[in-house]
Amino acid sequence: MEIKMSALIARIRRRLARDGESIHRTRGAQNELNLGEYYIVDVYRNMIEDTHIDPESLGRQLGALKPFEAVGSEN
Repeated sequence: MEIKMSALIARIRRRLARDGESIHRTRGAQNELNLGEYYIVDVYRNMIEDTHIDPESLGRQLGALKPFEAVGSEN
């Protein structure tokens, strides 16, 4: 079963919100070089917690992506 990346990001956001964290997508080429395409922010301290995040592997670690699910294209 395929899910869209936007659906996976929404699931991850709900899981991370429990711990006061949020996942963000970078904008701009320079920021992407520094932070990766996705990064995690601690919303209480307003600090970057982790960079260069792979949403699919993070989703599996958090239990937001089931073993039988795969990430498909946005189209």
